[in-house]
Amino acid sequence: DLKYLLYYSNKYLGIFTIPFKIWHNIKPWKRIVSRLKTTRIDIVYSNSSMENSGLLLAAMLKAKHVWHIREFGYKDYGYRHIGFDWAKRKVLKRSDQLIAISHSIFDYINLLEKTKLIYNGVFSVEELKTLSISNEIGGVINLGVVGFISRTKNQKEAIELMKLLDNKNISLHIYGAVGEQDYYKELQEYID
Repeated sequence: DLKYLLYYSNKYLGIFTIPFKIWHNIKPWKRIVSRLKTTRIDIVYSNSSMENSGLLLAAMLKAKHVWHIREFGYKDYGYRHIGFDWAKRKVLKRSDQLIAISHSIFDYINLLEKTKLIYNGVFSVEELKTLSISNEIGGVINLGVVGFISRTKNQKEAIELMKLLDNKNISLHIYGAVGEQDYYKELQEYID
């Protein structure tokens, strides 16, 4: 339900939409932050560089931030960053870790000290089961999925993974506005 704040499209009204986006985001932000304040969050993971909410949320929750960069912005979507590349680079530097999905994205980010190149791959369930949980973070890992709850976002996949892992030291929290009531009910039934 959040609107992209730091980007604007050359189409439509462009940069003039920014005040509307800020106003539109106030209510969803309050809802998300109030829900997350009661849960200890260690890491906030952002799945797109087109949105900066994860970075802001991590700062508010005093958590580390990992940013998965999948797109260029202008080259692939026609979106420009406010302040262009200089400002985008400054925002990316605030993240604790950046992940690039390709060599071209890695070169585009050009922050060698913070960026890891990890192709879009999937761990097997067996590999995930071998992960050890550090005592430094209390022996429990809280994972969170934040976003519009809908089939296209496929939150069910994260729930299925949790069932496969069957690890009491890992918990999953899903936050977001319900976009599809029938899908939300399906998720609830699947969890029960």
